[in-house]
Parts: sequence; structure tokens; C-alpha cells
Amino acid sequence: MNNGIYIYGIINSGTRELKGAGWNADAPVYLIPYQDVAAVVSDEEIVDLAHMPKDLLARRLVDHQRVIEGVMSLKHTIIPMKLGTFTCNPAEVQKILARGYKTVAEVFHTVCDKLELDVVVTWPDLISVLKAIGEEPDIREAKQKLLANPRTITVEDQMRVGLMVKKALDTRREQIDLKIRSELSAISRGVRVHELMDDRMIMNTAFLIERDRQAEFEQCLDRLNAETGETLHFRCVGPLPPYSFCTLEVKKLHYEDIEWARTKLELPDHATKEEIKKAYQTQAVLVHPDKHPDSPGMTFAFDEVNRAYKVLAEYETALDQAGVSEGCSFRVQDVRQNGLLVKIRE
Repeated sequence: MNNGIYIYGIINSGTRELKGAGWNADAPVYLIPYQDVAAVVSDEEIVDLAHMPKDLLARRLVDHQRVIEGVMSLKHTIIPMKLGTFTCNPAEVQKILARGYKTVAEVFHTVCDKLELDVVVTWPDLISVLKAIGEEPDIREAKQKLLANPRTITVEDQMRVGLMVKKALDTRREQIDLKIRSELSAISRGVRVHELMDDRMIMNTAFLIERDRQAEFEQCLDRLNAETGETLHFRCVGPLPPYSFCTLEVKKLHYEDIEWARTKLELPDHATKEEIKKAYQTQAVLVHPDKHPDSPGMTFAFDEVNRAYKVLAEYETALDQAGVSEGCSFRVQDVRQNGLLVKIRE
């Protein structure tokens, strides 16, 4: 068994104690402070969530969320940590807090005394919506032309009508989404649009709300719901921590990846930020697909150069967080010492 420390999130409080054990996970939750912030942690066995069975992963997610929401119930602002963030010991937690302190302070400035509300809007009866769209003049006319000569209908004809229906459905969805999102955004401090999961879904959006405006937001949502009658279904999830806006991720950069990126950009063992940028621009020009229209492999080569630059950009940020200002050293010992990055999850 490999014991370690699990990090749930970070609060902006100098307190060294959390009260409210009723929401604890399997292990007691406590704080590891650093200056005026503290990590919310528990002592747990280090496990690899990537290979965890789905039922156990779901339980882990529930525990993770229960603790974070429990901290919120104590009126703390908490920045959630990515699910599955383990460290070996308290010293490593302190190192993470020190490296990410500037990033954490900036995030707290954005989310202090705010919470997230997720709004999902769907069509409860999509078939009725599609029938109504089918009666729109241009679509009805196109269908009537096809039905007038059913023996001559081709797959292309059917696809053309199907695309007309889809375009009309998307237009109707966008109009509804714009109206709802505009009104709710006026009460919000931030908006994150999430992916729509199926055709029934019109809107899947997270809103960052000041705590004292939650009631106003919910009243606006109730009014919008009443205005649409039974034609739309509204669901509001929250209050939640600001998962969609500022979940933190601790990323350990590996020497092998840094070395690959350095080699790809043909850099020496040490380089400044300006030299890295210049090397990237040189390589990008050499392999740009527009310069080699008859070489299909250039698109892949161009993507690899961009990926290498992104890897080194993360390493540059990690060095900044470590307080290293004399350029980028690509020596193995320097990468291993400084390759710890605290970032907002993309």
C-alpha cells in the first residue's frame, strides 16, 4: 500500500481547522496551510484513477464533490482541484501551494464569494418540434415536390430535406439559447457554454454567480420557465463550486517530453524564451503546409512543431512558478527539479 495525501481544493483562509465532519469522505479531512491559503486534504492510498473500475470511480467523484460542497457550506470560497490529485507527503503539498500561489491568488480574485449554477434546457417533446418545423413553408414545399413524384426520390433528395430540417432546428435552438443566456448573463459574473449531449438539448451552460444574487438568478430562471409554458424543460444544478471556471490541475512535466520538444525545435541545452519562440517560428515556417502543397506529411509535421512549442511553453510557466529567471535549462536534473506546473484545467 502506497499512502499519500489527496487534495480536494484550496481555500483562501488562514484557518488551520475545518469543522463539519458530517460531509467528510472515507478519511478525515484537514488543512495544510501556506501563507493565507490552505489545501483541503485527506490521508489516502495513492491510486491510479485512469485504471479504476467505473463504480469505484463514481464513488470517488461523489466523495470529491461532497467534501468540496461541504467546505462551501462553511462559507469558504474553494478552488476545486482536478479529480485524482495525489501527493506523497505534506512537503509536496506545500510545494504545490508555493508554486501555484500567484495563480491561486488571481483565481480567488475572480471567484471569491461566488458560486456556479449549471442550467440545462431541453425540448421535452422533440417530435412535436420537428413536426412544427416540417410545416414551415420552404420545408413543406420541398417535401411536397418530392411526394409529387415518389418514384424519383433519391437519397440526395432526402438528405437535402433532412439538412433543411436540421438547419431550422439549429436556428430555433440558437434563438432560444440566446434569449435565455442573455437574460441570465446579466445577473452573472461569468459564463461557460458546455457541449450539447443530444438533439433534445437546447442549452447546457454554467453561470458564475455572486452568492447574494443566487435568489435573483433563480427568480429569473423561474420567470423564463413560466413564459415558455410546457414547451421547454428547465433544470438548474447547484449551487456548485466554480468547477467550470477554475478547476486547478497539478501537472508533472516529464524530462522525456521536454527533451522531445527541445529536439523537435533544434534547441541547445539552455535557451531563453526569445530563443525558444524564434526556434518555433523558424521550424513552423519550414514545415508549413502552405509551403508544401504536394507533401501531405507536412500537416502532421506542422502539428508536431506546434505541440513541441506548447510543451515548452508549459515548462517556461513551470520555471516562472519555481522562481527561475535565467532562461530554460533542459538538463535532466533541472527539469526534474522544476517541472511542476499548477494551472487552470483546460
